[in-house]
Amino acid sequence: MQVAVDHQPKLIVAHEVTNDVTDQDQLAAMATRAQVILATEHLDARADMGDDNGDEGKQCWADGIVPYIPTPKTSANTQLGLFGKADFTDHPQHDCYPCPAGHVLTFRFETVEPGRQIRYYSTSACQRWSFKARCTRNKGTRRITRWGMKAF
Repeated sequence: MQVAVDHQPKLIVAHEVTNDVTDQDQLAAMATRAQVILATEHLDARADMGDDNGDEGKQCWADGIVPYIPTPKTSANTQLGLFGKADFTDHPQHDCYPCPAGHVLTFRFETVEPGRQIRYYSTSACQRWSFKARCTRNKGTRRITRWGMKAF
């Protein structure tokens, strides 16, 4: 069951029953229905982790809907006690990611993988860093990937 609620009066404005096992493909349609019913050009859509789907988020942005969706923490590094992606702060104006040690992962290349534009960032400073074992299991450099979309 999908439900859209207007946060001011806390009333249900749209609902949908589906047989889909997950709700990863439901956010944009439900948010758009709420947007039409509420007769507004701009809408904030808050969802849970189960709605984390890039295509749905892109559709929301295209429709004037700002999606707020927590990202699941699926990093193998984090589960092993290493620095995960969340530990690297995005600096979009410089197109780089400073790491917890103060080194900078710079943009290296961009590619398309299963329909998604992916940007790769890395640094070779890890090879000289005494805490490398806390940062990466890679023998060479620390590398992170991010979606190439500017809207997110």
